[in-house]
Amino acid sequence: MDSIYNEQYFQDRILEEKHFKMVMQYIDFFDLDGNSVVLDYGCGRGPFVHCFRYYKVPCTGIDISEAAVSNPIGLAHGSIFLTNTPPTVKFDLVLSMDVLEHLQEEEADQMIETLKSYSKKNILFSICFANDKNWEKDPTHVIKKSRYWWINKIEEHGI
Repeated sequence: MDSIYNEQYFQDRILEEKHFKMVMQYIDFFDLDGNSVVLDYGCGRGPFVHCFRYYKVPCTGIDISEAAVSNPIGLAHGSIFLTNTPPTVKFDLVLSMDVLEHLQEEEADQMIETLKSYSKKNILFSICFANDKNWEKDPTHVIKKSRYWWINKIEEHGI
């Protein structure tokens, strides 16, 4: 699967102002500080990792793409790793930003359990739903389900 997520795939996925704004909201909402630990699972080149670290909140990223991990954004350098290096700690916040829709449907339950196992407290999911205009823009989107399907799927895991 790594070959799909190559340098070309990440070419237009850059650090944007929205990443800083979103991270500021997450820090406030989840009451995070320099003593918190955050995991961005499926971090790509690490724009969220960069922003959390910019705001002095420790953040680690994990991704399946060697191209992404070997070419991190800014402060994500040295803080993102391949998925074959699972975390050994639990995190105050686990991000899963635009990850689940890239899996095969039969992989979704295991991924949700994996994310749950890394979390002390909070998991934040962002999922491209079936009716989202961006769904068709990424040919690596696989699970095309409604918002309600995903809510039920996640709730099945006690989240």
